[in-house]
Amino acid sequence: MSLPYFKMYPRDFFEGTAMMDGELKGAYSLLLSLIYMHRGRLPDDARYISGHIGYSVRKWNKLRSELIKWGKIKSENDIISNLRADKEEIILRSYQDKQAQNGRTSNKNKDLQKPPLNQPEPEPEPITTLLGGREAEFYDALGKHYQFAASHPALLILSDPINWIANGCDIDLDILPTVKALSSKANRITTWAYFSNAVYEAKAKRTAPAPEVKPFHSKPARMVGGSLARQQAEQARAMGE
Repeated sequence: MSLPYFKMYPRDFFEGTAMMDGELKGAYSLLLSLIYMHRGRLPDDARYISGHIGYSVRKWNKLRSELIKWGKIKSENDIISNLRADKEEIILRSYQDKQAQNGRTSNKNKDLQKPPLNQPEPEPEPITTLLGGREAEFYDALGKHYQFAASHPALLILSDPINWIANGCDIDLDILPTVKALSSKANRITTWAYFSNAVYEAKAKRTAPAPEVKPFHSKPARMVGGSLARQQAEQARAMGE
């Protein structure tokens, strides 16, 4: 079943498409609607897509290549997907599963006061909260490399940092220190993917279990030659005195 609506983040869209021309922006916007209509699993069918967004097959194939190059979409196993749409779908499914679970247990709560019928449903938490409103700190961590955002707009798209956080990396302990350290040494950074390996390595070191400390057992002193017999004889004489 397709979604009757989907969340739109205007600021993210305009910032993420700032360097794209109007034609590509328009095609991208229409394509997003198709992707959400297919619950994030849009068949990579040139005739189907071009017919819906109003372009020829040839023109759509050119726009498709541009959108893939910009990192807006990916095509795997004949399916076109979008990172934001994938994550929104996960959130929606989690919300729907929770609602279904609540429905199964509703009989136990018949005596509780019901909310008004016109009360809106709570909306699932948006993906942007993973950044906690700290987008500016990520850009600041780039230092001098932020100046390349005009010619490399991938730096304006924080999909990689969002993935790091979703995979358990800590903003203050793993991400920002790593980005700052590498940015201070590199000559030119034009994509967030440059930091991925180092960020995950920082997380791995932070979460690695402490090495096991083995107890130290001293070995008893060994008696050399006949020293043991002499010591026993001396002890016997002492006891006989």
